Amino acid sequence: LVETIDKLMIVNKMNSTDFHSLIFINKNVSEMSYSRYIWFTDTTLFITIYNFHFQLICTIDSFNKTQILGYFLIPNEQEETFTSIFEQVKLVLKYSPSIIVVDRGITQQAALSKVFTESRILYCQLHIKRNIHKHLN
Repeated sequence: LVETIDKLMIVNKMNSTDFHSLIFINKNVSEMSYSRYIWFTDTTLFITIYNFHFQLICTIDSFNKTQILGYFLIPNEQEETFTSIFEQVKLVLKYSPSIIVVDRGITQQAALSKVFTESRILYCQLHIKRNIHKHLN
């Protein structure tokens, strides 16, 4: 189910009769050419009062400003869940970015590699630096 409300596309993903996840896509940003180049995606530590994880996809516009391409609420961080979400995102957008920057989440990375086969997956420099400091101290 895809519903467009003003500038927001909402994809409601259902498993049988149960709510599975909710995807919000910024229609204006998704139609801009810069959104086809690079995405930054991360699952935050933020968990809603309903125990859903918050996943964010950002891009960089022609003025070097961060733009939110989309976000979604997911019940867990399993590979199957990420794969299902990213398949829906690709289906709605009808394109893949050239580059996707991730935070080294193994299940997220595996799902992105399956769905966005033509995209190059890179690791976030900030997360790599944090991990180096964490494990060397």
